[in-house]
Amino acid sequence: MPTVEDYNAWKAKRQQQNVAAANIVIGSTADRKPDAVAGDMALATEYAKTTGNPAPPLSMVQENRSIFQQAIEREKNSTILANAPRLTEWLRNPENAVVAKDDLENLSL
Repeated sequence: MPTVEDYNAWKAKRQQQNVAAANIVIGSTADRKPDAVAGDMALATEYAKTTGNPAPPLSMVQENRSIFQQAIEREKNSTILANAPRLTEWLRNPENAVVAKDDLENLSL
């Protein structure tokens, strides 16, 4: 019958194996910047939340950041404009759209 010492020895060995495995994974990602990866993860999460689609894989987000950002903005704009018919009509003029496109939320109030 195993003893507490046996369990503790097994647990310590298991932790050493986990440490070794984690170091291998960390080493294999040395060329990736942590802040960039965190940003990609946040963008994937925001995309899923905003559009209702599944979160895309990080590699896809990394390669197509601008496409995902545009999709998020388009969805947010659609939501804002659906409840602001006067603003929607005003924005049909390209000159108005250029100066106002970054402040739709405030203009819709």
